[in-house]
Amino acid sequence: MDHGRRGIQVLRLVRGQSLKVSTPPRLPFFYGWVIVAVAFVTMGLGANARTAFSLLFPPILDEFGWERGLTAGAFSFGFLVSAVLSPFVGRLMDRHGPRVVIEMGVGLIPPG
Repeated sequence: MDHGRRGIQVLRLVRGQSLKVSTPPRLPFFYGWVIVAVAFVTMGLGANARTAFSLLFPPILDEFGWERGLTAGAFSFGFLVSAVLSPFVGRLMDRHGPRVVIEMGVGLIPPG
């Protein structure tokens, strides 16, 4: 393999043929920081979406006429189920990968 100009690699094949493969352009900074930024934004949005219930609590009570204790209990129950299932979901991700677990989650959403 010869390294040509401007990030183009030339691969020598068996019968003297050559194939040019271009390499992707380099970023001016470490790509890991992109991963950190995406994770930071994702976690920030996820945490805010989960805890926004406290802001929506009074309008939900007014709209549906539900009792405060019952509504807060349902929300707390959801947090509890999430806390109990998290280790099992983590183990599933370690064994089968995130793609399988996400597909299972998408499959479990329609039945409720």
